[in-house]
Amino acid sequence: MAPGNRFFSVFLLLAALMASCKAVRTSSSGAVVSMEQLRSCMSGTFSSKQQSIDDPSYYHIVLRMEPVEFLNRRSGKGFFLYVEQAMSTSPSEPYRQRIYHVEQLSDTLFASWIYLLPDVKRFAGKKGDDPLFQQIADSLLIKEGCEVLLRPQSDGSFAGGTVGRNCASDRSGATWTSSEVTLYPDRMISWDRGWNDAGEQKWGAVKGGYIFIKEP
Repeated sequence: MAPGNRFFSVFLLLAALMASCKAVRTSSSGAVVSMEQLRSCMSGTFSSKQQSIDDPSYYHIVLRMEPVEFLNRRSGKGFFLYVEQAMSTSPSEPYRQRIYHVEQLSDTLFASWIYLLPDVKRFAGKKGDDPLFQQIADSLLIKEGCEVLLRPQSDGSFAGGTVGRNCASDRSGATWTSSEVTLYPDRMISWDRGWNDAGEQKWGAVKGGYIFIKEP
């Protein structure tokens, strides 16, 4: 399903991280964090309602991340999520829809690969067990360079982001995108921004990431 050069990309990413990143931290107990812990943090319905109340410069956004069991069974490696974001005023019309494939690269390093869906509007509002997902397993298109690398932190969260300027963008005068993500059991902080070649921010939140609280 993924392009043949993806594993070469993993090698390059690991090399870059070894050269530039801080030492890896494990969970507060010192144990290696499991894939199931990360899956639990990422799965669910989230909302930025409280942040939008506290600071009206942030929109009220609803974020859903649904495990796609058909793809999970087919792959047998990591886990897949159907992800959609929508304004609270039009929840049935998401403005972003993706498939995430999360894999464990080492004991303390995870990668979330981003895929585009064909004929994306068909999937709006779908649950992860919808039969429609069985039709697109071989039609997903990877967003090269947009994968998010995550590491477990000492407070029990997972944190990371994209690497360098590898994720292309053509939105609002931007040429590349950066994503920073922190995942907790009860919330997620996500900061997506677009930049031009001069390093000027062209879109995205300015003050900090969106804070999405997970619904019970």
